[in-house]
Amino acid sequence: MSIITVGRICKQKDPQYFYDAFQAYRGDRQWVWVGGPDDLDKWAVEMTERMKDAGITVTGWLSSAGLRAWYAKAHVYVHTAAWEGNPVTIYEASAMGLPVIARDIPAVKHEGITYLTNSPAHMAGWVSVMDDEYQWRRAVWATFKWVDEKAKLSQRGALLKLYGIESTDTDSEDEPDGPHDESTTQVG
Repeated sequence: MSIITVGRICKQKDPQYFYDAFQAYRGDRQWVWVGGPDDLDKWAVEMTERMKDAGITVTGWLSSAGLRAWYAKAHVYVHTAAWEGNPVTIYEASAMGLPVIARDIPAVKHEGITYLTNSPAHMAGWVSVMDDEYQWRRAVWATFKWVDEKAKLSQRGALLKLYGIESTDTDSEDEPDGPHDESTTQVG
């Protein structure tokens, strides 16, 4: 069972954050980047080689069946993008039943992802928490709850729009138990 992310290797997806989280992780799970660089982007090609040299599997570009096979083998999906418009891979991973641990950026936070991180070490800490079966099952439950809520909101939004009614949704402030980054949480 692996830790995966999916996408093009480029500065926007921030493979350095992924690499640093991998380096901070002390477990024995395989880390996999499903995707690859644009061969004309020298920085991305060099970063890809650096990741491979460190022991990260980089699959290169795959068919949709190949991508689904990696999702099926995964333990956790991590999302490291520095900025994002609409994080489609988060929806894909969630639909496959994977816990999602994501970098705390506006587009992801807006989506209501439960497990957000503000540093690679913080991400590695959450990945380590997922090695505990109880915590992993709890995270899977949170993922299913999130997917269910997104489906309901989508259906609800379509109906509200159809009938010309404004939405009055409120945000939840629930946070899971787990590692905290010292820069944002004081430890007693």
